[in-house]
Amino acid sequence: MQKIQEKTEIKVSVLVAFAGVSKSTWHEWRTRKGIETRHNHETPKLNWYTPEERTAVVKYVLTHKNFLYGYRYLVWQMTDENVAFVRPASVYNIMKDYDLVHKWAKNEGEAKKKGFDQPEAPHEQWHTDISYIKVLGVFYYFISIMEGYSRKILDWALCENMEGINIELLVARVKEKYPEAKARIIHDNGKQLTGLNGGATNGSGTQKSF
Repeated sequence: MQKIQEKTEIKVSVLVAFAGVSKSTWHEWRTRKGIETRHNHETPKLNWYTPEERTAVVKYVLTHKNFLYGYRYLVWQMTDENVAFVRPASVYNIMKDYDLVHKWAKNEGEAKKKGFDQPEAPHEQWHTDISYIKVLGVFYYFISIMEGYSRKILDWALCENMEGINIELLVARVKEKYPEAKARIIHDNGKQLTGLNGGATNGSGTQKSF
């Protein structure tokens, strides 16, 4: 304001009014010039928590270390059980300080990996699925085969029924398109899909060598 006043020779009070600043606020700023701003520094912030709450969070997380729903779920559990009232971001930071996040992710990852390993190259896995789709007011069964590495739909078909022969015909058609592929067919355990030759159940689905 002082520099503008020197260049324009307009009174500071007028410039302050143009800037939408009240005279009292401008006077306060002038008196605090060069002094560290400390007003409201004792006002509690949303991300503040007490040492007792920090200890309670750590104890609760360690008690539920095999609980695989994640830290956000634990936040609501602690709230419901009157253990601590802390924001999810604060709980995550506390867990990170005590090296609990890595262990949590490791346990959760191991639990999720009980199905099948993710493919590392094209045509290692073909995923089959059946869903409903409505065409001109009529429901059909949408059958598809997806390549696990690229997530590309290799082929699909609309069928009036959900018989296993439709899956076999679709698989054979895809095999004709990619004769060099030695893929595993991965599907759920529906009776229309378990009729494919070979394979054994593993985790949430079945893997078939093709």
